[in-house]
Amino acid sequence: MNHIYGRRYWLSRDGGWAVVSAPWAGRFRVHFREQTIECMDMARNPGGLVRAFIRKELISLLLTRRADIFVLHANAVTAERKSAVFLGSAGEGKSTLTAFFLAKGSALLSDDVTVIRRDLDRFMIQSGTPELRLRRDSVPILNFGRKIKNERPSRAKKCIPLNGRPWKFCPKSVPVRAIYVLSPKKKSPVRIDLLGPREALLHVLKGVYIYMGKDPGVLQDQFNTVTRLAKSVSVKRLVYPRGFSHLPEVWQSVLQDLSGH
Repeated sequence: MNHIYGRRYWLSRDGGWAVVSAPWAGRFRVHFREQTIECMDMARNPGGLVRAFIRKELISLLLTRRADIFVLHANAVTAERKSAVFLGSAGEGKSTLTAFFLAKGSALLSDDVTVIRRDLDRFMIQSGTPELRLRRDSVPILNFGRKIKNERPSRAKKCIPLNGRPWKFCPKSVPVRAIYVLSPKKKSPVRIDLLGPREALLHVLKGVYIYMGKDPGVLQDQFNTVTRLAKSVSVKRLVYPRGFSHLPEVWQSVLQDLSGH
């Protein structure tokens, strides 16, 4: 038994399939070659958790076998007709920052899992699903007044469906304009620093969902694709102080930076 992204999994000897399990969703067999997902065991009273688990974790694992696609642990929005990807570890504010952008009129592209596809010389963000997982304490501060359902009792986040106004969702793929590596600090002015190619590559690789199979060619193709992205797309460090009161300044800084792309 192994662990990946906090989930238990068993990988077959030939790397052709893996069994992935989570106690709140169930047990599933992911077939990499056939690109299928088989349900082996369903959790009791799973509600919408199984749908989220399949979409955000199992399908992401399937996509890691594609040479022209890679999956990031990131959020993405469209603002001023340009796209921004927020890349960062858990707890660094991706969803909270995304929610503030939505409250200001931006459209959601993806939450938590962002799929990027190489299209000739461009990199496209694939549209995700119209919902956002948000920390409980962020909901009232950002003035989300709709009925919100629990995503999972043991988690401190809620699932917000973006099924109409006042929140927007972008249902089509758009080119990547800039990737912002989130770097929240306790006390720091808001600033955006352009990263060099090597540092940009390291940060993007850190957020990539890694292919679990045993085909070295797939890993090499993924590495080459991510390397091309780091060289052709602006990757920047977004430094900002923690706290909801600073979100308007962060939002303005990102918009101003995007206007130069």
